[in-house]
Amino acid sequence: MKRVRAVNQNESFPMGVATLGALLTAYLFRPGKRGALFRDSVRALPSFRTLSADSRRAGIIRGIREAAPVAWLALLLLACRGNSTKHESGTQVGGVHAETASATVARVVDSTPAASEHEGFFDPNGFYFPTSDVVQNGYELSWLDLKSVEYFYDGSLHYDAPRFPTPEARLEFKGDSTFRVICNVPMIRPDTLVIECPSTKLGTIRFAGHFLDREGRFWNRPELSNGGKVLLTGILTIQGEGQTFSHAVEFVYREGD
Repeated sequence: MKRVRAVNQNESFPMGVATLGALLTAYLFRPGKRGALFRDSVRALPSFRTLSADSRRAGIIRGIREAAPVAWLALLLLACRGNSTKHESGTQVGGVHAETASATVARVVDSTPAASEHEGFFDPNGFYFPTSDVVQNGYELSWLDLKSVEYFYDGSLHYDAPRFPTPEARLEFKGDSTFRVICNVPMIRPDTLVIECPSTKLGTIRFAGHFLDREGRFWNRPELSNGGKVLLTGILTIQGEGQTFSHAVEFVYREGD
């Protein structure tokens, strides 16, 4: 990638002053009659105080006349430099002022676009049913529903450009009544699934486990989506009324809506 460097006025200003000083020196001490007059004037500086007022005035006027061309040249160069600096410092990079963006440009100039954090994503969407009874205080776990990838939005399916909302889990329990809870999913990947339900009728519920298949998209794999194979296993912990209960659970998969 081509390197871009923002112009810094503070760097070029000392160089400009040094250049003007060199030009002034070369002009005043140039070969010829005018240069000789200025050199003679410099050599005579120690005796300048001994001159009469008229001589001093004449010398000052002569010096001004001698330096006038260089002074005009210096003013012209400074004016040109000022216009150039205003143009450079006023340049905008992606809608941001160059002086503000220069540090950012320096940071990203050699970088390449980072790969999407969801590239090669794992899709576990769907319903998971326990293979054995998980009962607590008269309520039995019916199913676990996971959603971390969204294909349907804006009125149509987008399998080539899915969205990734905040992962969410739902649990359903049946007993004298049926209740469902929506839970947080702080970690979801092929080797780790953590579900946390901080406040439910049964107390605090937490599941920690892992998937037995690392490819995901079980809804698109008929050999797995019919509930014939265990795909998720872990420990379900329920803490309430001063007691903690842990259940080892295995789940089979069925496609969700």
